[in-house]
Amino acid sequence: GFGTCIYVIGGFECVCRVGYISGPRESCEDVNECEDMGSLCAFRCLNMPGGFKCTCPYGYTLAADGRHCEDLDECQTPANDCRFQCKNLIGSFMCICPDGYRQVGMADDCVDIDECRTIPDVCSNGRCINTRGSYRCECFDGFEPSRTQKECVDVRAGYCFKLPSCSAQTRDVREMTRVDCCCGMGAAWGPRCERCPQRGTQTYNDLCPHGVGFDKDGRDVDECSLMRHLCQNGRCINTMGSYRCICNKGYKPDSSGTNCIDVNECDHVPTPCKFTCENTEGSFRCSCPVGYNLGVDGITCIDIDECKTGRHTCQNQCINTQGSYQCACQKGYSQDGGQCLDVNECTDEPSLCGPSGTCMNMPGSFKCLCPRGFNIDPSGRFCIDNDECLDDSRCQHGCENLAGSYRCGCPDGYRQHSYWNHCIDDNECTSGSACGSASCENTPGSFSCSCPPGYIFDGTHMACIELGGGGGGCSNAPCSFGCLPTGSHGYSCGCPDGYQRIGQGHCVSAIPTSPYGGGYYPPGQFNNVLDNSISQLGNLRGAGGGDGTYTIPGEKVISTEGCYSCKLNSNNRQKRDLTRQRQHNLGHIGRHNLRRLDKKVPNRIQHGHHRRSKQDYHFTKATNSTKNKIWKSGMHLTVLVPVKSFLQDIDLLKIQPAFTYLKNNEHFNIVDGNRENLFQISMRDGVAVLSNREKIQEPGLHILKILGTVDSANFKSSTEEEEPFHLTVHIVIK
Repeated sequence: GFGTCIYVIGGFECVCRVGYISGPRESCEDVNECEDMGSLCAFRCLNMPGGFKCTCPYGYTLAADGRHCEDLDECQTPANDCRFQCKNLIGSFMCICPDGYRQVGMADDCVDIDECRTIPDVCSNGRCINTRGSYRCECFDGFEPSRTQKECVDVRAGYCFKLPSCSAQTRDVREMTRVDCCCGMGAAWGPRCERCPQRGTQTYNDLCPHGVGFDKDGRDVDECSLMRHLCQNGRCINTMGSYRCICNKGYKPDSSGTNCIDVNECDHVPTPCKFTCENTEGSFRCSCPVGYNLGVDGITCIDIDECKTGRHTCQNQCINTQGSYQCACQKGYSQDGGQCLDVNECTDEPSLCGPSGTCMNMPGSFKCLCPRGFNIDPSGRFCIDNDECLDDSRCQHGCENLAGSYRCGCPDGYRQHSYWNHCIDDNECTSGSACGSASCENTPGSFSCSCPPGYIFDGTHMACIELGGGGGGCSNAPCSFGCLPTGSHGYSCGCPDGYQRIGQGHCVSAIPTSPYGGGYYPPGQFNNVLDNSISQLGNLRGAGGGDGTYTIPGEKVISTEGCYSCKLNSNNRQKRDLTRQRQHNLGHIGRHNLRRLDKKVPNRIQHGHHRRSKQDYHFTKATNSTKNKIWKSGMHLTVLVPVKSFLQDIDLLKIQPAFTYLKNNEHFNIVDGNRENLFQISMRDGVAVLSNREKIQEPGLHILKILGTVDSANFKSSTEEEEPFHLTVHIVIK
């Protein structure tokens, strides 16, 4: 409804519009942004289909970004009913009188103020004239009204002096007003050397009401144009209310920033000179010791090569050194009196070119002779293996580098030729057990099992079973993930993608691991199915074993990949996962000496009739911290995980029931083997997840016993008998 349906292999996917998310029922549901992201709106969030909207309180309006609230200026709206002037407030407004008027009582009425009578000393150096709502000044000679015409500004011109003694020369000094001089950097002004008022006094504040660097009208005083030579050895830059000096190279501003002083470069760390530094006015000078010349940059010292310039007294070989030279023989020779003799590096250093190459002495040197498959290293002293596997074009299905050679891997269903380095098809039908009693047909890289008409191939029993009519036992089967009839009354329950069946009513899935980790064992390694007909734990000796190895027990080793459901018919064909097979062929199992088989089998739970058949178990004692329990040792799984992949809180195993009446009615607990509380089981949407509480950094073996019990209060099935679920999990960390 609010998305697009896209076909994918084996099903479909829903791509939802913005503001919607895929729901559990394969539909697009609205995302409540106000709950998921509550800080989207500054005031209040209102969820909308496919989005959201922010709202604001009274007196405020929504800002341009649609999330924040800003004040509403009621003075610009019809709500403004003021006679004279309106003043906006935060969330409201009020009526006020304009400048030059005062309010009459509490009413919205204003009268003019006569500033010429109420303001003392108004229009100094002039005459005050009152106007409606204001006043203006008529100034005497030598004074002019300001821009506001509310005071008289002294416009008389005179010289400005930076020192109060007025001793500075006036040849390059411009004439300026007293305000520009005293409010700027001047100390005295005029032909009578009138001293400027001291800063911070009332007289100064009256003369310069806007502070230092500004005239009476608040305009900036340009000190750089009025008073030249302010910045010796630099350039004067006017700023608002002051100025600053940009100094020439070799100078820096003083603490006030209004003068340039010399920089002593020789005091810098590190010093600019490589040897001796001498400071000068605005610069520095470098010098070098004997045996060196000053470089063209005037900073570095360059060594004089006495050997090339002929400034040496050597009779054989001259070796230049920093600031000097030495007399010696060429490399590969030793000096014996006045002669230079060849050095046999092969006898002096027996480890040269080893262990694969052969050392051959040369006049003044040596040479490594490397065998095929080896190259000389960059130093020329050793023979190193040439990794042919770096060339991706050599092998299509994985490459294994060997000392001096390499070996290509093969995909499942193929084997390596006994002599040539290529893959040939493996005829699975020659073993006689690929399809059991059914007909086997070999195909390139695989095989298929066929049955007569009216029969289907059962991968569990490896036989052709008669197909009953009317859906067989699936008509009332309590399967959660699909059903396949087996005969006239039997049925087989399936598992979801990524899961495999175990026992008579559960599906399991293990973590995916890297094919290079050395611990990757897919289903089909032992009897090719996961059911209760597995062998007892054989010679399990722990992570180290007696000889430093771990022997795989004679049980089922669980796949760490996902499996898929395979519907079988009269032309049943076993499937392979070529992507995983190609990845696996790049690695190897290691000391376990196990070969990977990726041939999938149906992930189904089979029944001879509707009622669950009880299992024969071997009973042992399982002890935990609280009480003893009778343990049914019928089901064992082994999960192999590389220690480098064992991070904190990773999902090692997932268990979920395949029957509808067990969903959300079964609880799983670790009843034994959880030493130091390293592992935990949590329920996620009806799935029991086994994970580790913390990162495990050491290899070892952990044997956990997991018990699943049915909630009797919610278990209302009258036709099913549910035995407790017992599973022993061997977690091998290598």
